[in-house]
Amino acid sequence: MEADIPDCLIVGAGPVGLTLGCQFHQYGIAFRIIDKLPGPVKRTKAAAVWSRTAEIFDQMNLTQRFLEEGVKVFGASFFAGGKRVARLTLDSIDSVHNYVLMLAQHKTEEVLRTYLEEKGTSLDYNCSVVSVEERDDLVEVTLDNGQTLTARYLIACDGAHSQVRQSAGLSFEGRELESQWVVADAEIEGLPFDDEILLIMHQDGPTGLFPLGDSLYRIVGQTEPVADQTTELAEQAVRELVGTRVQSGNLKLGKVTDAGFFSINERQVDRYRKGRIFLAGDAAHVQSPLGGQGMNTGIQDAHNLAWKLAMVCKGDLNPKVLDTYHEERHPIGKWLVEATSRGTDMLTNRQPIVAAFRDQAARFVASLPPVQNKLRNTLSEVEINYRSSSLSREPAYVGAGWRYRQGIRPGERAPDGLVRYNDLETRLSSHLRGRLFHLLLFDSGRSVLALNWETLLKQLQEHHCRRVDTVLVSTLSANREKLPCPFLEDFQEELHHLYSAIEPCAYLIRPDGYIAYRSQPVDKVELLNYLDEWSV
Repeated sequence: MEADIPDCLIVGAGPVGLTLGCQFHQYGIAFRIIDKLPGPVKRTKAAAVWSRTAEIFDQMNLTQRFLEEGVKVFGASFFAGGKRVARLTLDSIDSVHNYVLMLAQHKTEEVLRTYLEEKGTSLDYNCSVVSVEERDDLVEVTLDNGQTLTARYLIACDGAHSQVRQSAGLSFEGRELESQWVVADAEIEGLPFDDEILLIMHQDGPTGLFPLGDSLYRIVGQTEPVADQTTELAEQAVRELVGTRVQSGNLKLGKVTDAGFFSINERQVDRYRKGRIFLAGDAAHVQSPLGGQGMNTGIQDAHNLAWKLAMVCKGDLNPKVLDTYHEERHPIGKWLVEATSRGTDMLTNRQPIVAAFRDQAARFVASLPPVQNKLRNTLSEVEINYRSSSLSREPAYVGAGWRYRQGIRPGERAPDGLVRYNDLETRLSSHLRGRLFHLLLFDSGRSVLALNWETLLKQLQEHHCRRVDTVLVSTLSANREKLPCPFLEDFQEELHHLYSAIEPCAYLIRPDGYIAYRSQPVDKVELLNYLDEWSV
């Protein structure tokens, strides 16, 4: 391969493309990012960073930068008939990031872009794609200025109107909803709850208010269709919407900016991969903005794809692993489009009987703890799993004990918890940031010398050192320094509980934080066979 041909060409410098770029840099592969725009755009757009996305940024060592820019929100209130009928608490989300972080999309992009610039990566703007074509083991991209770019792989992160998708001949089936919406940023004082997301049900349609800090809110609301969709009319519509739907005696509406009308599209590409071309984010799926899932799902597309492409480009994994990107992410996108569609239909139904039933049901159902728990873990995207993936494996014989059989399974997100490392309290997740698989060995209070794991570690070092790091999670301090790998003391036995490690067992964690393989007892042959299967 010629030295000046990058491994990956990313088309689109939004949150998805920038996340891919940051991760490619951390994996150490050559890449380039291009965008058709003349430069960064300062618009609020997608403003919610949910828990799973925050965990991804944490794995990239970037969370603190985002926290400095955003506002943590721990609750959402639902209003109907001028009264609060339900409240969703977020501080019980199953994550150390038990909140939704509200910040404008351009700030998200700025954090990611600044990181790349600090690492010496510049973005190429004014690069509009005209066509793409695969040639042998390369992809050629022709720009509108006649220039041709070449890379081993191409990732389209260029939005709902993706030129890459169109040039590749991939369909984008779906529908455009008849309802019309307005969106804007507005300065508002006097709201009943100024530190929560507010969802207001009204006979003319729903309205959402999302706090961005310093009395600034992102407002999204359904309006009557208008033919002349000017910025001035959009601003007027927002003022009328706030005045009629937001009931507060001390309400003061100030400056309104970035106002505009939009309609909702629900579409998904039929394939997330075509040869050496991959699609992510809005290029692969668009849906209702309900729940603020779009950008977060796109970033998780990038997170799923980055490690697979990087390890293939470095010669550490078999290229067949790239097929699992579509296998794992297409069902998630399909579910998202369908779920947000059902939710939007329910919220926008104006039939009096349906609306009355909906409001009463919200009051009752949202008060049930199981419903609250399901809703917050779904919105935060911590429940996403790849159980049915061909990458998710365990021996035919699942370990003894009901707790283990019903415990965390391959394809699910790896639980986090407190441990001691060198006598300092830390979290397991901070030891899973390396760009490799991580094998967690749980001793369950047994002497590791009696478990005979030395042979396994030796074979891993000989054959898979570029793919796997091993960590001993122990409740027995006497096991310290007994194996040639990091020792994490599970001093509260929290991780042994979360991983149902009632007997010595092994969990192989993927680079993206999901469980690839587990066994109890530790099955050396099965584990090594699994790694051999996906290795080059």
